[in-house]
Amino acid sequence: MRGRLAGALVIALFGAVGPAAAGQGQLPDSGVRGVVLDTTCYGPCQVDQQPEPYKGSGLTVVVRRISTGEVIRTLTPRSGRFSNRLRPGAYRVIARVADDCWEGEAKRVGVKAHEFTPVKLHVGNRCIV
Repeated sequence: MRGRLAGALVIALFGAVGPAAAGQGQLPDSGVRGVVLDTTCYGPCQVDQQPEPYKGSGLTVVVRRISTGEVIRTLTPRSGRFSNRLRPGAYRVIARVADDCWEGEAKRVGVKAHEFTPVKLHVGNRCIV
């Protein structure tokens, strides 16, 4: 009888701990949400010209952890917009276009618990004069 009672107690204990342990693997409710803007002037640049989201091909956004330099995510945004869940911490977010003429921007971003940090990055084609 004691063996069955002890067995039932162990099963009940694992049942109570199981859901809490499973919750540890869930995605965080924080991260980055942003846009990559194309600052290239196709033709003469105009005063107060507002850049548009990058819509070309070959765009990647790389997220690295500041403390280790480890690549956490590599994103391929559509229409220049991106969003990704990340744990709270400090990250370097880098925009790149797979073409020698393009220059991208990198920014240091702090992600806080329960918040999505807005990020605005720029890319530009330096071969267009």
